[in-house]
Amino acid sequence: MRALRRIVDDIRALVRASSIPHSHLRDRLSAALALTFLVDIVASGLLFLLERNHSQTDIHTFWDALFFTTSQLTTLSSAMANPVTVPGKVLCLLIDIYAITVVATVAGMFGAFFSHRSADIARDGQRDGPDRPA
Repeated sequence: MRALRRIVDDIRALVRASSIPHSHLRDRLSAALALTFLVDIVASGLLFLLERNHSQTDIHTFWDALFFTTSQLTTLSSAMANPVTVPGKVLCLLIDIYAITVVATVAGMFGAFFSHRSADIARDGQRDGPDRPA
């Protein structure tokens, strides 16, 4: 129960940006989310324009393109067949590269957060002394 309470407190601190590491993480996650949303919409529009007139494609509407692009961004796969045009295949590859880059970047964001947070906790512990209540 104590671990759950600590997680809830950390989420609350993140939303409130109660420390510099929390603020940095919140701002970076917000930027990554906003950019990914924009990439999803733009890539969906481009994919729709590139694939819509090809007879062998599964992408016939913007919603098909949005479903495919969102699936690619989140799982690097889709229930739909891959694009059939060369420009569509190139765009699909770029979407996959972006998705992998974002996952690695978010992992780095959390690594930096935990590193800075651990340093802050250690520094506060040294400042308050070893008799500080937990």
